[in-house]
Amino acid sequence: MSALHEEEVPIAVLAWQQAEINRDRKKNKQASKLSDFFLYADSSVIDTVDAIYGAAAVKLAEMKEFPSWALFAWKDLTKNADQATAPKELFYRGSACILLAPEISEGMVRGFLLAKKSQSGKEVLLFNSRFKPIRVRLPKLEGEVAAIENCYLEILRYS
Repeated sequence: MSALHEEEVPIAVLAWQQAEINRDRKKNKQASKLSDFFLYADSSVIDTVDAIYGAAAVKLAEMKEFPSWALFAWKDLTKNADQATAPKELFYRGSACILLAPEISEGMVRGFLLAKKSQSGKEVLLFNSRFKPIRVRLPKLEGEVAAIENCYLEILRYS
């Protein structure tokens, strides 16, 4: 993601919201997309989720382990899932959050974070499939549920 694109996202969200509020639903039944308001984004990566995260989500669904509250992100997650193999480590999960395809290095864990607003800014204990725990602090979240691709979390405690 380019630096200019990162800077334009808040403005693009506001412009998109304003356009949707003022859209004449009788004349224009099709809603605009947020990506329609990006000027600096690389068009090849807009609205695509890294395939490894999708592969992890699909594998969890096959195991009947994908949380139902996280289905809001299913379409975006699985769009490119067939382009990757599920990672060895599928997740770290807490009571109302899950980190897909986590990678741990140098005191940080990176993955695709799906979380409920109730977890916003909290220190949480996450467990992988072998019940190995890590303690992290989640970022401040907006909305009732949030999805953050390539989210880096500082590991506060690792067992």
